[in-house]
Amino acid sequence: MSIEEANKVLEELYAVRPEMLNDKAKRLFEAIMTICDDRDKGNDIIDKLINEITIKDARIDNAIKYIEQVDWHENDVYIGEDLLDILKGE
Repeated sequence: MSIEEANKVLEELYAVRPEMLNDKAKRLFEAIMTICDDRDKGNDIIDKLINEITIKDARIDNAIKYIEQVDWHENDVYIGEDLLDILKGE
């Protein structure tokens, strides 16, 4: 089943009135909807993790650029603090 087909089926399921179903159909409907809700929650968690990773990757990239530009011999004292600030996103 393609994603489009699955989305169409889900749209149809959301239009169903569970109180109109017999017991077996109602249990099946509730199970399907629970699975869909759990999938959505999982997708939300994955999206948040991807966003966090993207932000951390950007901080690391900024830190690397900073490290490449520093004159290590003249600025030894301040490098540690500046690098921590970059990694923390400050």
